[in-house]
Amino acid sequence: MHYALIGFATKDVVPDGFLWGGTVTYAGRVVSKLDIPVQIITCMESDDSLLALEPRIQWHILTCNATTTFDNQYDENGKRTQYLLARAEDIPAAAILNLNPPPDILHIAPLAREVDTMSLHDTVPQTWDTWLVATPQGWMRRVDENSLVHKVDWERADEALPYLEAIVYSTEDVDGKDHLAPEYASYGTTVLYTRGELGSILYTNGEKVIINAAPTHVVDPTGAGDVIAAAFFIRYRETGDPLDAAIFGTAAASISIESRGTLGLPDREAIEARLAIWDEKDRIGK
Repeated sequence: MHYALIGFATKDVVPDGFLWGGTVTYAGRVVSKLDIPVQIITCMESDDSLLALEPRIQWHILTCNATTTFDNQYDENGKRTQYLLARAEDIPAAAILNLNPPPDILHIAPLAREVDTMSLHDTVPQTWDTWLVATPQGWMRRVDENSLVHKVDWERADEALPYLEAIVYSTEDVDGKDHLAPEYASYGTTVLYTRGELGSILYTNGEKVIINAAPTHVVDPTGAGDVIAAAFFIRYRETGDPLDAAIFGTAAASISIESRGTLGLPDREAIEARLAIWDEKDRIGK
């Protein structure tokens, strides 16, 4: 299997500088940890420090005059206020033609509406056997004149969803609008709607399945959404079984949040070990 991601790699402001962030960066490292070759397409200023994060990732960097930069500020209750301080240029669909070999999975991972599903679908060569999947949070954001990021409805969901095999997003992305998940699934897309400690809901083939959270001890929830998404997409493509994939992804995320940052990214052995202690009768909710 070969996996590719397209979207912005970001600089996330911290007190002593910045950390590399963005779904492509985090999920790309998850894929690599699962021993699957991964390519990433992004647009940013030239910066070799990004390339050093994970030597097994093959980067396709379109150079421009800015790197997308976020400042995430949290209040005493953990509620986030997000500012977009700089934004790279949009990523053209034609960039995927540089992927070699063609990916089995093309994970569209926008953070600021930088990629377009319909254009990507039209650009994928007919000879490729590629699934288009997405984490759509970047289509659910608007930035005002003060650089403040607001959550909004996914404006072109009805156009994009028919081209997507599966999507993963969280209740935080949509401010708890639970009714959206079955609406998205009505287009034939498999939807995994994650809800933190409440687990997730899988919508597929006209069915709804509640998946409980896996046993874990939370140290740092950062990146859990990227972990569950990448693991879910991979397992779904491998097995064709969305429920098995959702449980696999849930187990992967439960491991990642037990360590800070990327220290706890799981490999397959760790995921299988977590599944071994997660009783099957406790996996599906009511």
